[in-house]
Amino acid sequence: MWNFSRLAPAAAFGQTERKNKNMGYSQGLYEREVIIRFSDADSEANLYTASPVWIRKFDKLVAEHPENFREVKKETYQGKVIAKDYTFPKRFLSVRTKDIKRNLTDEQRKEISDQMKTMRAKRKTDSMP
Repeated sequence: MWNFSRLAPAAAFGQTERKNKNMGYSQGLYEREVIIRFSDADSEANLYTASPVWIRKFDKLVAEHPENFREVKKETYQGKVIAKDYTFPKRFLSVRTKDIKRNLTDEQRKEISDQMKTMRAKRKTDSMP
């Protein structure tokens, strides 16, 4: 069993609670956790998160790939979503063993930069009413 009472308060590390405009209440950095669970017996993994960033990421995956990603549970507080549980195929999990560093030429960098500029401009015009 974990004993969290010995952890230093977030304020001791300069990490004060922040009000999340989407969640409607203050949540400390230690409370915005992401937990991934799986076992050898199952083919699916479970992800629990109280992190708004991960909630947005997985909501997008659920919308784009409902055959693989499912929202299982939603926790709310005063009508606002504060945490969610998701399931997805365990085969989608991977762990990197090192940082990948690309050695690009100036020409390759410019080509990638131009592609990103084009993509951002297209996204901007697509989102306009």
